[in-house]
Amino acid sequence: MRRSLGLLTLGLLVVVGLAACGDSGGVSADGDAGGGDQVGSPVGSWTVTSYPSAGALVGVVDGTSPSLEFLEDGTVVGFTGCNRFNATWSGSGSELNITPLATTKMACVDEAASAQEQALVTTLPTVTSWRTTGEGAELLDASGTTVVTLVAAGG
Repeated sequence: MRRSLGLLTLGLLVVVGLAACGDSGGVSADGDAGGGDQVGSPVGSWTVTSYPSAGALVGVVDGTSPSLEFLEDGTVVGFTGCNRFNATWSGSGSELNITPLATTKMACVDEAASAQEQALVTTLPTVTSWRTTGEGAELLDASGTTVVTLVAAGG
């Protein structure tokens, strides 16, 4: 009886250990990206790594740190590199819709940062879906084109 209980306990520990090593199936609530094109929830904090400019994705302007935070209540807040913004989001699975952004009106003294802000303000409401990547996540427009890339904040 004692040996059977010991083997049962050992087996349970192995199963729990293996389950802890498994894939979470996408992005966790704190924005940690899984692998592949899996989709979880966008809820969490994200740092913008690229945005569209002249028909191509470009890296963010040095020193600006644009960001997005998707909240569970359907609000998205963030920073364009010049101004703070808020909007609402909805969606499930790979579907993601963001309403037009309401921003603060601080002047961007840097021309490149101003162009980045304008691109993000006009692009985010065109997002219709998203997917996780090995590096983070991508926001896509209706044609399936990646229009913004993200990494989990702090990641």
